Amino acid sequence: MEASASLSFTPYKYRCEQVVTTKINEIPVSTVQLKTDYFVEKIMERQENMAFHFRMDDNISTMFPSQYTQAMEMMNDLEQIKCNVTVSVNPQTGDIGRVLDSSDVSSRWERFKSELTRRYKFLRGQDARKGLEALISAMDESMSTPALHLAELRSKVFFSTLFGKYLVGEDNYESSFEMNFKSQLFDGVEFNLLTTRRIENESERLVTLSHKGEAPESMHLNKDIKKLYERIYMPDIRYKFSEYHAEYEASLDINTDINMLEKAHIYLSEEVVNNIMFTVNCDIRKIE
Repeated sequence: MEASASLSFTPYKYRCEQVVTTKINEIPVSTVQLKTDYFVEKIMERQENMAFHFRMDDNISTMFPSQYTQAMEMMNDLEQIKCNVTVSVNPQTGDIGRVLDSSDVSSRWERFKSELTRRYKFLRGQDARKGLEALISAMDESMSTPALHLAELRSKVFFSTLFGKYLVGEDNYESSFEMNFKSQLFDGVEFNLLTTRRIENESERLVTLSHKGEAPESMHLNKDIKKLYERIYMPDIRYKFSEYHAEYEASLDINTDINMLEKAHIYLSEEVVNNIMFTVNCDIRKIE
């Protein structure tokens, strides 16, 4: 896009590499490697209103066990629909404000849904058909409801890291904040992590921040999580529920000349102690 008298457009590229691991009784049972290049365009209107346009350029994934590779390819296609999006920025918090092109996203999903139905029309097994129908139903709801789409974007490591107060000229880099944590082990479980921030290093144009947050003690023996564990995991794991823990750690390099992320390392984990553990190790860096 070309800049108008009131609009300016600044392009960036980021590379996001993630390793997602699930362990049962300390033994890895699944590992997913995700490598994604994002084109990110910062849009400013009269230096007051800010928005970002995102486009996934490369999206490479590998998975163990390999029999789930086809399912991962389908998820990659869905990510292209969800993450090729334009969003506004909340001028007070620097968080994602709202999705600005919901109708375009919805139209892309409708076209892909038809292709998806044709692609998997051969499915004969009842479980496989029900699984596909459930996926399509969930996507229908998410892509037709901007609030749900927005919540999903906010839960993604890349988006949650790229957005923040530094985008709007944050000058207090050591204040604490609450981070919404969406469980990957227990569907529907969400809570806030009180996250502390510290300046680890700083120069004229760069500040390195460390973030650290843990699930509050009230979540350790949460009754809803215990019930979900006993229903979903205990029949296979056999061991009783112990305690639920979750933590978040990050190191971010912020370019204060342009108020943009230079690079970051993020570690997320949640577990039922000694029984099952889910971890995400993610590296993000600005590239040429």
